[in-house]
Amino acid sequence: MKLASYNIGSIFEKGLFFLIPFFLFNREKFFAECETDEAKLKEMLEEISGLIHRLDYAMEQDHLSAYQRCMILDMAKLVSDRLTERYRRVRKGVKNIMRGRVIETEASRIYREGIKEGIKEADQKRLKQDAKAMLDDGLEPERVARILHLTVEKLEELVGLVTT
Repeated sequence: MKLASYNIGSIFEKGLFFLIPFFLFNREKFFAECETDEAKLKEMLEEISGLIHRLDYAMEQDHLSAYQRCMILDMAKLVSDRLTERYRRVRKGVKNIMRGRVIETEASRIYREGIKEGIKEADQKRLKQDAKAMLDDGLEPERVARILHLTVEKLEELVGLVTT
């Protein structure tokens, strides 16, 4: 597979998001010029910023997960750190763009959401078990609902009661 034959458009059209970190290899030959030419540097940084925006949009459209996006950006950051070692201005510009998309923060957000969802599911399961135990012990549904701070309707929904 020849990376040079893929531009940003074709990478996104074909869903080849894994190529994004390596896209910077195609730009490496321009780093020296960008280091001394402000307009060229700005143009390249806008291209990289646009690439990240397109990646965000692809995630919003469910073409890739937040985790995949995070990993792609993480790899892109590693590649850019290595390629820009000798180009102070290019490195600083790329880091500023990547810093706006702090990878650890995104990963932390995904992790926090997963923890929150797991806690919510565990609470719901525990509530259901408690409700069933109380009902099995003969408590009236109205009393169980009051104890658990639920409406009778919510209690019925939770434990699958059918009242006639």
